Amino acid sequence: MYINISILNWFRKKSKWDKYFSFTKKICKNKYLEIEGMYENYHLFGFEFKVSFKEDHAGVRLSIKLFFRELSIVFYDSRHWDYENDCWQK
Repeated sequence: MYINISILNWFRKKSKWDKYFSFTKKICKNKYLEIEGMYENYHLFGFEFKVSFKEDHAGVRLSIKLFFRELSIVFYDSRHWDYENDCWQK
């Protein structure tokens, strides 16, 4: 499932990007929680929600962008998916 709504900043002259903070925590053997705060001048508003299974780094992603600031929360699996054998790679 994937939902994305964005309002872009059409008046930007040059792309700018900066990270305020980044936090990563290992929850269990292959699962991680990542929280990031960023500045970027591309979006006035944005909302992104993604739930994925059976793909590389599958998990849940929530990103909220408001007036050039972004908060991103990701809970994901660190393994890669083997599409030929339909299982996690070892």
